[in-house]
This record gives sequence, structure tokens and C-alpha cells, in this order.
Amino acid sequence: MKTLLLLIALMFSASAFARIGETAKQIDKRYGQSLETIQKNGESRRYSFRGFTVLVSFERGISQCEVYQKKDNSRMTEAEIQGLLQANAGSSEWGSEPEENIGNYIYWSRDRRTRVAIYTLATHDLIITSKAFLGRFAHLVNSDDRKGMKGF
Repeated sequence: MKTLLLLIALMFSASAFARIGETAKQIDKRYGQSLETIQKNGESRRYSFRGFTVLVSFERGISQCEVYQKKDNSRMTEAEIQGLLQANAGSSEWGSEPEENIGNYIYWSRDRRTRVAIYTLATHDLIITSKAFLGRFAHLVNSDDRKGMKGF
């Protein structure tokens, strides 16, 4: 019952989380002033929001990658992961089941072309990235999956 209530709460609060494709101004409006701005290979900003640390990477002022981690570094629940995925679905819903390897759960957009999300078990962070940033995280995906990403 608690899980169901948490899932419902996350579904209604998913709109509170930023989204891939939003401008820096939209994300600042959503999260408030960033805690830190990093200018290295583009711009990244770190925010603190609703019990999460969120690192947003921008390309030409548009969010292309968002990394979520709970402030206490605890493992995310499936309901939390699903809420964040829904907030970042964009034009393609997520596939029904993640792929698993030794250290990660990998969630693909249904079209397998728009977005990918990687939940890393060791660090308890969820990386959600656009097509434009996918190559930066290819090392987290096993070699068979990398072959499927060619031309992505």
C-alpha cells in the first residue's frame, strides 16, 4: 500500500522535475538557483530539489542529460525511478522492462532512438540522456547493446 501511495505521489509530482529538452531558464525556474555551475566541455549545473541532487548538462542552452541521486545516497525505489522516467519521456514512452547487466539497469525509450536512462547500482544514480549525449555513457552499456546503438 505504501508503494502504491508513493507511486501516485510521484506521478503527480513528476511534473515538478526538469526535463530533457528544457532551456536553462526553464530548469532554473523549476529547481531554483543552481548550487554550482561547471564550465567544462559545455555547461553543467547542480541543483538540490525535493531530496535529490540533480546535475543537468546543457548543450547550446538546452538540457541534454540529467543525473539524479538521492541526497542520502540511498537506493532509489522503482516508483522513484519510474516517476523520473515519466517526467523525461518526451515524445516516446519508455519500454516496459529495463535491460540488466552486472552494475546497471538500462531503460530505453520505446523507439530506442530518443532517450536512454541508466540506473547504476553502485552509486544509486539515475542518468537520463538524450540521443545527443548517449555516446558519453556508452561505456556503461554492454557490448551487445552498443552494437544496437550504432547510428543512434
